[in-house]
Amino acid sequence: MMKALPVLRLLFLLVAAGMAGCHSLKVNTSGRVLNIFRKDECKLDVSSNTNLQELGCYFRVKELKCTGCINLRKLFCSYSPLTTLDVSALTNLACIVCQDSGLTNLNATGCLALEALDCRANQLTVLDISRCSSLQRLDCRSNYLPNLDVSSCMALTMLECSQNQLRRLDTSRCPNLSELWCSDNRLTSLDISENRNLRLLDAPNNPLTEIIVWWSPPTNIPPTVHLYYDGQPVLRNKEK
Repeated sequence: MMKALPVLRLLFLLVAAGMAGCHSLKVNTSGRVLNIFRKDECKLDVSSNTNLQELGCYFRVKELKCTGCINLRKLFCSYSPLTTLDVSALTNLACIVCQDSGLTNLNATGCLALEALDCRANQLTVLDISRCSSLQRLDCRSNYLPNLDVSSCMALTMLECSQNQLRRLDTSRCPNLSELWCSDNRLTSLDISENRNLRLLDAPNNPLTEIIVWWSPPTNIPPTVHLYYDGQPVLRNKEK
C-alpha cells in the first residue's frame, strides 16, 4: 500500500494543475504506474521516468514525449488530440491503446515486444508493423489504410481492419489467426487457405468475387468456421 502513495499524490497534483490551465507539463516520478487526467490541452513530457511500466494519459494530451521510458510495458492515450505518436524507442512496450486520437502518424517500428495494438478510429494512412513479430492482436479499423502488411506478424490471432481502403490483404504468414474482421474495404479476393485456425471471417461490404479456403469440397464449410460476407463470391481451393 505504501508504494502506491507517491502515485496517488502525483495524480492529485496533476488534476489540480490541469484545472489551473497548465499547458506544458514535465513529470518525474519513481512510481511504476502513472495515470493523468486533463481538462485542458497540454504537452506532456515523461521521458525521465525510467521505472515507469504503465502510463495512462487521457483526453487532452496533444503532445507526448516518452522516449526515455525504457521499461514501459503499457501505454493508454486514447481520446487525446495527439496527431503524432512516436514510441519507436520503447523496445519493451507490449500494449498500446491509442484509439480515437486523431493520429496521422504512429511510429512503433522499434516495439519488438509489442503484443497488442489498438489504434482504431484515427486518420492513419500508413501503419508499419514489419518489426512487430510478437504482435497477437491488432485493431486498426476506421482509418484510411490503403495497404496493410502483416507478413511479419506470425503470432497474430486477431486482426480487425474493417473500414479502411484495403484492396488486398495477405494473411498467409499468420498461421495462428483465429479472427479476421475486414468489412467495409475494397477487397475483391480473400485467401484464407493458410489460416487453418480461423474460426471467424467477417467480410461484408466488400466487392468479393472469391474466397480461397483450405477445406474440401470448398462449399462444405466446417461447423467450427463462421463466414460472413455479401454477394455470391466463389468458394474455391487454391490451385496447385
